[in-house]
Amino acid sequence: MRYILYIVFIPILVAWYFLPIMHSLPAPTGKYNVATHYIDITIPAEKTNFTARTLPVQIWYPTKAQNSNFEHYGTHIITTLVKNLSLYTYIPEQIIKPFFDIQTHTYKNNLTLSGISNCPILIFSHGFGAHPQLYTSYVQEWTSHGYVVVGITHTGGSFPTRAPDGTVQTITDQITDTPSAYQALARWQEDINLVINYIIKSKNMNSGPFKELYDIDKIGCIGHSFGGIAALACSRSNAHIKAIVNLDGALGFDPHSGNRLIVPTLFLLQDYARPSFLKTRLAASTIQPHEYLATKLASFTNLCANTQVPCWTIAIKDSGHDSLSDLILLKYPLSFILNVDIGTRNRIQSFRLINTYVLDFFNTYLKYQEPKLFNTLEQGQINTL
Repeated sequence: MRYILYIVFIPILVAWYFLPIMHSLPAPTGKYNVATHYIDITIPAEKTNFTARTLPVQIWYPTKAQNSNFEHYGTHIITTLVKNLSLYTYIPEQIIKPFFDIQTHTYKNNLTLSGISNCPILIFSHGFGAHPQLYTSYVQEWTSHGYVVVGITHTGGSFPTRAPDGTVQTITDQITDTPSAYQALARWQEDINLVINYIIKSKNMNSGPFKELYDIDKIGCIGHSFGGIAALACSRSNAHIKAIVNLDGALGFDPHSGNRLIVPTLFLLQDYARPSFLKTRLAASTIQPHEYLATKLASFTNLCANTQVPCWTIAIKDSGHDSLSDLILLKYPLSFILNVDIGTRNRIQSFRLINTYVLDFFNTYLKYQEPKLFNTLEQGQINTL
């Protein structure tokens, strides 16, 4: 009888713990509610140096309106993920789906601005193979403090990418060697520049639902990993970008990484990396695992030390590369099994610290407020927090 109880109740307890597979998204701390809207920006062949494509774009914006129609997490990710898992495991989708049933703090397609206008804009570029919705917890926090966040899905570099006709596109970009990485970076730069042009055109032509919301003189760019390098690269060529944050994007992907910075820049970097994660990352490299982080941090410090604009390098103590995304909320031991590099620091501590510095930085250089934190930091060296 005892063994029958074990067989029945242990799976129930495991399922209960992993329903859902992520911890709840932290509630935004800003004074505004958060709403979202989706658009598709089509890039015809004559306006691109690459192939014609459609960029799915999600816009998070602050609102004073309230309703009960909240977005479920990863609406453009979960459907495809559940379907693929079902095909792979032969488990019905109805059984898998509850494990991914996570509610956000974002109102769905609200489009009620409640008199809010002239908000600074943050263009967000996701990591390679990721998706803007994988950063929902962070984006909600920034938006609640009065920013419009424009999340670009880099078609060909994101999975899944859902086309306007409903088809799902896979990853076609490659960053397996230097030439392919440089080519992918050039296309991601073009994506960002075209989205910025779209926003400016909407404002100048007094068209679109957000024409009153945008302040096109206050555009910042923020990206994670490969998206962080794309943000950095764009800041050197697009005069509309006034400040950028690079969330742990390695400089080696940028052919111009040694060039001086043009706008105020913040590098927020990992301070910890799991040995198994490093073993995979450095499989084809001559760099030893114990040298990886020191070499990486030094490259950012050298760049900050040789520039004329404000630049800071911050290492988030005991936080991994994936701490800068919603993977920080993945439940243990699933995060360990999937080799997710979130570090050993308390997840909420990491989340709050990262957001505190991102917001103070953009408040300083886009809202022109007095800095609360950066007066205590040293430029040209690593600040470990």
